Amino acid sequence: MGVIVVPVGDVPVGVVQRMSQSYGRRWSIPIEVRAPVPIDRALVDPHRRQVVAERALLWLETQFARQAPGRVVVGVFADDLYSAERSWKFAFSIRKRRSGAPGLAVMSTARMKEEFYGHQPNEALLADRFGKMLAKNLGVLFVGVPLNDDPNSVMYRSVLSLDDLDRMTIGLDGRPLAR
Repeated sequence: MGVIVVPVGDVPVGVVQRMSQSYGRRWSIPIEVRAPVPIDRALVDPHRRQVVAERALLWLETQFARQAPGRVVVGVFADDLYSAERSWKFAFSIRKRRSGAPGLAVMSTARMKEEFYGHQPNEALLADRFGKMLAKNLGVLFVGVPLNDDPNSVMYRSVLSLDDLDRMTIGLDGRPLAR
């Protein structure tokens, strides 16, 4: 039992590795970060130029989860992400629970990056944002922590903006997140 993190596309692999190792140690979760894989362009909606979360979840399941039964699989995409089933313009992450098997999650670092908004790169801020969404996915899919209505918690159910993401300061265990 454990977690596999799969970087997809031009993901900041150093950030993914550091934050995965950090949270894995903090909460005693065995996490394996795989080598980056190229994005399958069939996952991208050509009109929106965004990864379709539902396609990406199915792809993760067929390409990785079936070969690693008993493990949660998290795909981290460099491309922007949206859900075809929701009316959102984008998503930082979407999860899928599977009957009798560990869940899956897809994440996107695109809108977590300052460059997306025309600002200078800030790796520390990217790591903080990525770590929070990773923690939320680990909390739901691996630890079984319920979502809540506290906007300061990484388990906050309604993360709809960078402001929401940046506001989160409390970890899975109720302790402040390291900054």
